[in-house]
Amino acid sequence: MNRQQRRQQERGKKIDEPVMVLKRSEAKQVVEEIVQQELKKIQNEALSQTIALMCLELNKRFGFGQKRLQEIAAGISNQFDCLQTGNITKKDLLDTLQQYKIHVGGAVCSELR
Repeated sequence: MNRQQRRQQERGKKIDEPVMVLKRSEAKQVVEEIVQQELKKIQNEALSQTIALMCLELNKRFGFGQKRLQEIAAGISNQFDCLQTGNITKKDLLDTLQQYKIHVGGAVCSELR
């Protein structure tokens, strides 16, 4: 801040903020980074809520305790990380579930009898 700006601030005058000029490609890159950050936040929140719901149900129906639930939560997080990094694919997951006769459709997961 130069002397003129300090004096304006002392007198209570509004100081013009510097203007930043971006190229279209730079602006697009900034927007993409922000979108990716927000998407990651949403994914992490959805994963946390899903794990919480699964743990509640496992505790309620099968009496799973703290130790088992922590292991399951860690395992789910690990599988999600593998999915994100490409070590496993969505098709791999669905094929595995199909082997156990578990059908996943939309947001509903139900066991076939």
